[in-house]
Amino acid sequence: MNRVFIERYLMNHNIGDELIKLVRKYSESSEDVTNETDLITHLGYDSFDFVSLVIAIERKFAIEFELEDMDLNSIRNFQNLLNVVERYIKY
Repeated sequence: MNRVFIERYLMNHNIGDELIKLVRKYSESSEDVTNETDLITHLGYDSFDFVSLVIAIERKFAIEFELEDMDLNSIRNFQNLLNVVERYIKY
């Protein structure tokens, strides 16, 4: 997807809502996703799930994570993940 399309898309959609859909897609749990939701503890994420999620996020939002932002232990709750994604989108 090109950047203009992504920007238009995001004007009509909430980044957090779109990210929740992706997080739930790769989760083994039916728990609600809140800002405090821990991807590992609450949703059962493992390293494979996390890599799959990162790839899906990069495709959905036309971004590319830097290696230091792909550490599951540092962005294991939803709010931290959302903060990282929003930072990339705003560039």
